[in-house]
Amino acid sequence: MKTRVKPKIKQVTEASFLDLMHTEEFFQLEFLKQTYPEGMIVTDFNECIFHDIIFQKHDLDKISFMDVIFYHCDFSNIEFVDRAFYRVEFHDCKLVGTSFSKVHFFDCLFDNCNLQYSNFADCKCKVIEFHHCNFLEARLQGMDFSGAIFEEDDLSEVEIYTTPMRGIDLSSCLIEGIRIEPNCLKGMIISPYQAVFLVQILGIKVK
Repeated sequence: MKTRVKPKIKQVTEASFLDLMHTEEFFQLEFLKQTYPEGMIVTDFNECIFHDIIFQKHDLDKISFMDVIFYHCDFSNIEFVDRAFYRVEFHDCKLVGTSFSKVHFFDCLFDNCNLQYSNFADCKCKVIEFHHCNFLEARLQGMDFSGAIFEEDDLSEVEIYTTPMRGIDLSSCLIEGIRIEPNCLKGMIISPYQAVFLVQILGIKVK
């Protein structure tokens, strides 16, 4: 399995969004405890670090991300459509109800993030890792998860449709109440304990 490449950030300078309202590229910048304002024209985040930022729903749908780290940021109910994330990490971020549609993920990490009610649809993933994330009642549809890593995630009540899970190891995850199409199960790696829940999806009764 290919090893994930971490963000390549050489140096950063602390900055304020309000001072960069008319800047199209954020390069080697660090932002601390701010709210992302309306009216930004930025189209690229490159070699940046964000701490405790509240991102508003507006204007993020036109941004591409390369070599970026987010710490304790709030992306709740934001929609990312047809965007690209290259070597991006999310640590302890809130992504409740966040939607990723036709997004390309390259060498990305979600670590200890709240992904409840999130929606991942028709995304391409070239090395992506989820560690200790809460996916409660999230929806995964039409995903290319080849090479994805899930470690101790909560996948309770998750819906998985038209997403082949061959080779994906969920043995360390919680999967109670998971709703998954039977044809997506083929080749998925689970624990003996988890098998008890999944056989019910196949209509099998265990005595």
